[in-house]
Order: sequence, then C-alpha cells, then structure tokens
Amino acid sequence: MRTGRYALHRGALSPAECGAVLATDGRRQWMPSALYGAPGDGETVNRDVWDGQRTAVCDDWLLARLDEVVRPMRRGLRFALAREPVWWNRHGRGVGFGEHYDRISSEDNPRILTCTVLLSAADAYEGGAFMVAGRVVPMHQGDAVVFSALTMHAVAPVAAGRRDSLVRWYLAR
Repeated sequence: MRTGRYALHRGALSPAECGAVLATDGRRQWMPSALYGAPGDGETVNRDVWDGQRTAVCDDWLLARLDEVVRPMRRGLRFALAREPVWWNRHGRGVGFGEHYDRISSEDNPRILTCTVLLSAADAYEGGAFMVAGRVVPMHQGDAVVFSALTMHAVAPVAAGRRDSLVRWYLAR
C-alpha cells in the first residue's frame, strides 16, 4: 500500500522468518547505533534519543527478500541501485532515533531509498512508534516500509520491552 511519502508492505517477512532472525541474537556482535551529520553541516539530525545498538545481517534469503520488497519503488528510476548491508537495530527502554534523514551528503554514498522491517511482535515492546514525515506508520511484525532517503523519519522512544527492526539503504550508482 503506497501512502503519501512511503510504501507499506504488510507481511514482507512472516512471523516465523522474523523469529528466525531474532533467534540469531546471541551469535551477533552488537555495536552502538549512530547518526551521522550534525545540524548546520548540511544534514538534519535530532540527537535527542539515538543510543540503541546495531549489528550487520548478511543472510542471503533476507537480502533477496528485501530487494523484492523494494523492487516496485525502483521502477521509474533512471539509474542502477547499489545496496548497503542490512542493519539490525535494537531499541530498549527509553531508546529511539530522533528525526533524521538517511541521505548522507556525499558523492561516495548517495542513498536514495530506505527499507525498514519490524522484527518484533506487538507484545514485545510499548512505545517505539515509527514515523515518516511526521506521521505514525502503523506497523506489525514483519511489515516493511520503503521511502525516500530524503524523507524525515524517526522512531519514538520505547517505553517498555525491546523493539527490533532491520534497515537497508539503496544507493544510486
């Protein structure tokens, strides 16, 4: 379903597939999440809340599935897309991402599209709403949202539990 500035794909991953990714938690090496850029340097970043964790995910089936989800948004683009790795983001109590763009002002990294997938089940956390262009996107486990990397978006702080999601960026090449 395409809604304004984003496309929502219900059930891009099944609950079983989300569970399979979540089950690999203990094998991953986690690092602090980061937002790049600062107000005034050409990037728009709200650093109020952004101290979650992330880890790379390189499972072939998952990479292929996200490419399929993004395929309809690629139609009409007049250039090929490269991809960044998939990142698994984790937000615990009090953690979210303030409003930001994903586009990095760099010729070496011209992000065009963002794809994010909610891994967590609804009963795993409270709060943590995903917002695109100031609007809450009603996501359920396995849903994917695809939008322009130039679109402002955020994750509200998690009130309780843990919110897990995936993100992959697509770049012009």
